Amino acid sequence: MLEILKSVFWVGSATLFNLLVWVVAGKVLAVMLGPAGIGMYGLLRQLAQNLNVVATFNGSTTLVQGLASRPEDQRPTYARNVAMIFLGLGMATGLSVLMGAHWLAPRLLGREVPSGVLAWMVLPIVGMSLSSFFLGMLNGYRHLKALVVCQAVGPVAALALIYPVALWIRGGGIWAYGLILGVPYILIGLAAALVVFQRGWFIQQRPAKAVGLFNKDSRHFFGLSSALLIGGAATTGLQLFINGMVARRLGMAELGQFWVAWSLSMTYVTVLLGSFSAYYLPTLSGAKDAEAKRTLILSFTRIVILVMPVLVTLVIVCKGELVRLLFSPDLLPSLKVFRWMLMGDFLKVLSWVWAFPMLAYAEGKTFLVFEVVTNLVWGLLAWIGFQVFPSIETMGQLFLGVYLLYSVATMIYLGRVHHIRLPMPHLRGIFAGLGVIFWASFLFWNRQGMPLIWALAAVGPAMLSLWVALSASERRLISDWIANSLAGRGADVK
Repeated sequence: MLEILKSVFWVGSATLFNLLVWVVAGKVLAVMLGPAGIGMYGLLRQLAQNLNVVATFNGSTTLVQGLASRPEDQRPTYARNVAMIFLGLGMATGLSVLMGAHWLAPRLLGREVPSGVLAWMVLPIVGMSLSSFFLGMLNGYRHLKALVVCQAVGPVAALALIYPVALWIRGGGIWAYGLILGVPYILIGLAAALVVFQRGWFIQQRPAKAVGLFNKDSRHFFGLSSALLIGGAATTGLQLFINGMVARRLGMAELGQFWVAWSLSMTYVTVLLGSFSAYYLPTLSGAKDAEAKRTLILSFTRIVILVMPVLVTLVIVCKGELVRLLFSPDLLPSLKVFRWMLMGDFLKVLSWVWAFPMLAYAEGKTFLVFEVVTNLVWGLLAWIGFQVFPSIETMGQLFLGVYLLYSVATMIYLGRVHHIRLPMPHLRGIFAGLGVIFWASFLFWNRQGMPLIWALAAVGPAMLSLWVALSASERRLISDWIANSLAGRGADVK
């Protein structure tokens, strides 16, 4: 458990710094460009993520899994094979975007957006591909300190670029969106590449192994990444579909409101998920013993039960102030979406922990079924719901409903495929966590401020649920530490 917490702390710190900087960038864009400008930024950022899925065959997870599950002497060959695949796919995607910008732009972005903007999406394609590969190398080799340092390079570059980029955009240079979306990732990739080459992880060990598209390593990569590609395309395609539907029906300003809610929900959840994944995926991939696998999955489940109810409750209490601080008072209407998504975030993180064995053990078909079915259902419900209730709040309600179903499905999968059933203390912790989150949501449903008495009424039960979720020995240890600290002997407690 201590090793897990150390990993979560280091990677979480880097992820938090990264996200805070991007939040500052969003603040600058919101103030200087308004809801429509932030809506365009969200649309292009989502498009860049879609293009990255294609350009990498959504293979960064496969790279980490492949490295972690192989003996040390086989890793360089595997990495070189994946590097050739990334290079070929990235070049093909970039050239396709450049040559087809005039035809693709109106179909992907709408006719009101100049086609030249799409050509600048080549920068994010290059940057995201480069950073996905070399950060995956660092993760696969469990070099977490270097991973943390390299991830910090991009946000620093974003801070330096955001103000001049906002000025260029406000002056009509809409192409500058490509600059802010691409350059930070390019610098992250170059920093990570420097570490990889210094460590010699590309140096071929004797006997020499062939690099190509039809060997064992490449077949492994395409086998798992095919499922990841389809699943990733379904996920990012769904988000692009929803963004486009909102923009066409309600306008770019409403899209800006929706993007702010989505971005805030993803921000703090990504801190936790990013902190987990750097340790969880390679460790789970290397766990061959059934008991070790069960212990690891239940340990991560318990961390989520302990952390998420308190974290979500704090965000619920502060949600109005967060929008004012991080974006603009003009974007407060985004809270009508955000409040629904907050209730679903706990379930999202839990289901992520339970679904990750699909990737760790290369269960490509199972992963594909889960992702495609989930996104098809979500997309169909979004389209139907938007015809009946054309409001961005509908999307928040669907977010909660879909993750409720998805969490139940992944829990059933965990029991049937891996024979892991949640112990009763875990189940009690989950229901207690949901209870305090729903209670806090009820108290702050329409509140945009943070009155002290209501904040205490929301946070108090969350802290109580955390105390109940602790084991008796953990509660006793904390009680002893508090008692000894008050007596001036806190250092004596081990």
